[in-house]
Amino acid sequence: MPDRFVKELLSVPTISIRKWLFRAVPFFTLLKESRQPPLLAPPDWLFTSGRRNRFNTRDLHCLYLSEDETTALSEQRRPLVGQDDPTEHPVIFRVEVNLHRVLDLTETIVCMALGLDLGDLEAPWVKARTPTATQILGQVVAMRSDISAIRFPSAAAKESSTVGVNVVIYRDQVASPDKVTFYGRDGKPAQSWPSQRLKGRK
Repeated sequence: MPDRFVKELLSVPTISIRKWLFRAVPFFTLLKESRQPPLLAPPDWLFTSGRRNRFNTRDLHCLYLSEDETTALSEQRRPLVGQDDPTEHPVIFRVEVNLHRVLDLTETIVCMALGLDLGDLEAPWVKARTPTATQILGQVVAMRSDISAIRFPSAAAKESSTVGVNVVIYRDQVASPDKVTFYGRDGKPAQSWPSQRLKGRK
């Protein structure tokens, strides 16, 4: 386990987030990846693939969401690793989050405390042969802290000449009183973290 960031995370300030966050995802891709028997079961809207991404290494399960619909669409339109059909139209849905320990990398003071700069936050990760600084940070947050999520600037929104913010939530770090909830069409909670199958923070 990398030692970078461990000491700094003990004293770095965190924030609380209680709001709706958005995700854009190709519906049939979500069906194919998340469905379990029986085949008529609904998709897992809180599905996590465990694939490597900007703030996680492989097999680290987390959910990437955006603070507005425009940013969510910008993120989905970028070339995605493992996406079968980039022309497939996405669906946009929202998730209610109530998180009490969030690392906010949109704040310069937080980045400075961690020794990160904008180059680190936007560094290419898809073809990187070794974990990037943000992937290492995500690994430490998920396995050696009580932080449940990271808030960070959207590189996809910047490429579209807009300003956007994303939030990555680490599934196994979501423990009561924190909560992540997807609501069904009837307005009732359909899925949520933490769930009974999770053991909470380690």
